[in-house]
Amino acid sequence: GTSAQAYDELAVYLQEAPAAIAIYMVEVHDGRDIARAVASRFGVRHESPQVLVLRHGQVRWHGSHWHVNVAEVDRAVTAATRLVTTKTGESPAEGA
Repeated sequence: GTSAQAYDELAVYLQEAPAAIAIYMVEVHDGRDIARAVASRFGVRHESPQVLVLRHGQVRWHGSHWHVNVAEVDRAVTAATRLVTTKTGESPAEGA
């Protein structure tokens, strides 16, 4: 199903992601309270599967279901990194 495919996509992304990027996964069936707290804290509706790209505590992108794939997550992370570079003059490595 969708969740298994999203999990597989994230596994690929985790292998390819820059080391400077912190990635966390909440297993909803074991952490429903955590999933609800994350949704509440960041002001997004909880969906599963779901990815949130955060930068300095702000949601820069979130996607669920078929949007949880290597291409879209990588594009969102790249855009969040560029946002920091553009606003602060940091290089992506410094701002990651």
